[in-house]
Amino acid sequence: MADMFTPTANAFRIYDDNAGEAASTALETQDVGHSFNVDSNNSLQIRWRVDEVGGVSGTTMDDYIVQYSKNSGGFVNLTTSDIGDGIRAVAAGLTNDNATTDRSSDPISNPGGGSFVAGEQSTDGSVDDMQLTASNFTEHVYGVEFVAANVAADDTFDFKFSKPSGIVNSVTPRITISKSGGAQTISGTVGEISTSESLPADAVLANAAAQAISGTVGEIATGFASPVDHALSIAAASQPITGTVGEISSAESVPSQTIANAAAQVISGTVGEISTGESVPADPVLALSTPQAITGAGAIATGEAVPSLRISIPGSGVGHARLHARMTPRSLGFSM
Repeated sequence: MADMFTPTANAFRIYDDNAGEAASTALETQDVGHSFNVDSNNSLQIRWRVDEVGGVSGTTMDDYIVQYSKNSGGFVNLTTSDIGDGIRAVAAGLTNDNATTDRSSDPISNPGGGSFVAGEQSTDGSVDDMQLTASNFTEHVYGVEFVAANVAADDTFDFKFSKPSGIVNSVTPRITISKSGGAQTISGTVGEISTSESLPADAVLANAAAQAISGTVGEIATGFASPVDHALSIAAASQPITGTVGEISSAESVPSQTIANAAAQVISGTVGEISTGESVPADPVLALSTPQAITGAGAIATGEAVPSLRISIPGSGVGHARLHARMTPRSLGFSM
């Protein structure tokens, strides 16, 4: 059986897009896949070492075309257009069709035989018209971008060569997508997140629906805000406030409430029990407000005013003599 050209992808390494093909930073060691956070960066470089193991040279028209498989689906050519899978070929720090070097920093190891043949950089998913000579090896590097809007956390992308004809893929690079954004569910009692904490974008509070807050009106302190659309379970309808008039101090304000003792009050007791510093509600009824009898000589102190009195004293002789006198502000004695 005649020997035949047998290019074999025997090694790979994944690099950042922060520099060109010889100076970019390795993201992993050789032949190790990478978990790629598309929130912080979107593109990277994938570099392959291809060995010719059949002892026959390829042609000058050989193309090295890369394909990808999303989530273990069918393989699709990598091109500069995203067809909805969230991936496309881009520059990622590379220059299309420029030569690659046998890089000295963070390199892919040599196979142990043969000579290095300069490969190419690709920004469109394909290396075109590249000849690999018999029993030698080369390296090709491809720029890849992930479209964050079309990928989800834990999506996987596997890569391989579909050409040149007869190529063997003994290694398969894999990129696993990670995303730190996206809606987060935070469960627990409303209020457990302190004012000093922040939530990621689009975070959803599991208890964000309107909450009923039960208890006596006034249990929510003035320093706290109630979330929008939350209902106070006893906020509807005015509440009766019972007790003796005066239990609400003048410094307090009362919502539109009904005071159970708001009707006219009866204040009973001896006249004078209400001090001059006090005020009486409108229309109070004094139980002793009818005219009072004042008895006993001398019971009215000096300085007090007494209504005009008419005193009748029996006379002597024929008929009666009538004496009319007005009392002075003291006790008076009469003799006939």
